[in-house]
Parts: sequence; structure tokens; C-alpha cells
Amino acid sequence: MNIKSIFTTRYGEWCVFYKIKDSDWKSLKTKKGYWYADPILFEFKGGVYLFIEAFENNQQIGRLAVSKLVDGEFTEPKEIIRKSYHLSYPCVFQYNHVVYMIPESSQNRTLELYKALDDSLEKWEIVKVLLDDVECVDTTVFEYKSRIYLLAYIQKPGEYITKVYTLDINELKISDVHSISKNDNIYRPAGKIIKKDGTYYRPVQYNINFYGEKIRMLKFDIDNNDWIGTVVDEYTVNSFGLSNMSKTHTYSQIQDVCAVDALHEYRTLFAPYYILRRKIHNYYFRVKNFRRKIMEN
Repeated sequence: MNIKSIFTTRYGEWCVFYKIKDSDWKSLKTKKGYWYADPILFEFKGGVYLFIEAFENNQQIGRLAVSKLVDGEFTEPKEIIRKSYHLSYPCVFQYNHVVYMIPESSQNRTLELYKALDDSLEKWEIVKVLLDDVECVDTTVFEYKSRIYLLAYIQKPGEYITKVYTLDINELKISDVHSISKNDNIYRPAGKIIKKDGTYYRPVQYNINFYGEKIRMLKFDIDNNDWIGTVVDEYTVNSFGLSNMSKTHTYSQIQDVCAVDALHEYRTLFAPYYILRRKIHNYYFRVKNFRRKIMEN
């Protein structure tokens, strides 16, 4: 635990912005005590939904929430999944008329599959822990030629691994398809796959100089086993036109609706409390997961 990092008054909160067609950016309505990140847009039965990480400031932990587009504005997010461990990046997808979600649960060292219990998309249950003892971040799900693919990301000191899996939703099993290791942190998923005119694009984070530096859009070709892709565009908070923001790391788009997140940094005397609480929470789960691994062996 880096004790020196606690002694600061600088703190950051992520914010979610959205726009429809060529309108100006709107800030997502917020609930007191929370900030929001990782926007994932999802279209369902004629409606557009926005799934997000809802970070509870006092507890310094991420929950999951959903908002619905009504009369051109997204409603105040409603919490849908709460665990003792941090949750984020709620990647929602539909298969055979059932809505599923794979959120990031790397703090618990699991990859989890959830299912919506009704059409409100506000009630969920866990279906299965697909992988255990693994720290996959920002796992992104998409369908291609009737197969479900997962693009996961594993971060190690000096090594960044893009993992490709297929998911058999009937057998609830995943298979390892491909693995690409890189020295630079520039391929972490940054939102759902975008399909346009038969071509597939994936937004990724570019984190060379700092976390949230910019988002790149990559065109990739599954048939030719090109899972990394080539750069076709890139975005920063400045190119989005978001003032008083310093970083961005998630981009989502459905038809004419677009959503991004951006970091607002400021100074507060509560910063040491927030930072220390988060570090203690992270340390607790590292110890818990280590003990669990020892017991299993």
C-alpha cells in the first residue's frame, strides 16, 4: 500500500455524458453520494437503456445501475446489482430473447454471468461464475455468426493481455480461443463493439502517459484472426468538447445516441479519507482471495 498517495487533497469523480444526433452533450442525472462511469448503451424492445457503474463515494465501491431514455433524456440511474466487492463495466447483451450481463468483477477475481429477470431490466440474478481466480477487466461481449465472443483484458506488470473466449450460453461454458500479449497498455476495451456496414469496430483505451489519456477506435477482422485491429479514429475529452474534464475511458453508441465518460478533478479535504478507504477495501480483497487460493490448494 502506497501511504504517500493518501496525503493529497486532489480527488477525481467520473461523469457520464450523452447526446442524441448532433445535439449538445447532456450530463447524466446524478444521485447524491454517487458518481458514474463506464456507460454501456443497450437497445431493448424499442427502448434505449444506459447501464453504468454507480460508484458510492462514502463506501468507495462500485455498484451497477440502469437508466432509460425518456423524451430525449435519461432518467436518474437506479441501482440494480450490489455486491460486497467492486463492480463496473456492465456489458449487457441479448441472445435468444434473453438479456444477459457480464460486468467487471476483477476485485473478486471472478468472471460472472448475470440474467435479467424481467423486461424492466432492473432485476437480475447471477447465473454462473464462468471463471474463477482471474482478474479480467472490462470484458466486452458480442455476437458474430451465431457465436458469442468475449474480449477480456488481463493486466500484469509490464504485460497486457487481450484474451478471446467463446461462450456456450446453453452449456454455460467458455472456451479459450486466442491470446495476444503486448508491452503497452493500449488495447483495454473501452465500450461495446460497433457494427457498421458489415464492418466491426472496437473502442479501446490508450493509456501510455496516463490512465484515461484517450480512446482509439479499431477496425478488426475476425475471419482473418485479427483481434487487435487497426486504428481508424481517436478521441480525447477535448475532441469531445467536454470542458473542465481531464480524462476519458469509455465510449458507447447505438444508432443516434452516444455516451461517454470523463473525469472531473478537484480538491477536497475528504480526499485522504476516500483514498484510504478504497485502498483498505482493495487490500482486504487481495488478502481474502489469497487465503481462498491457499485453502483450495
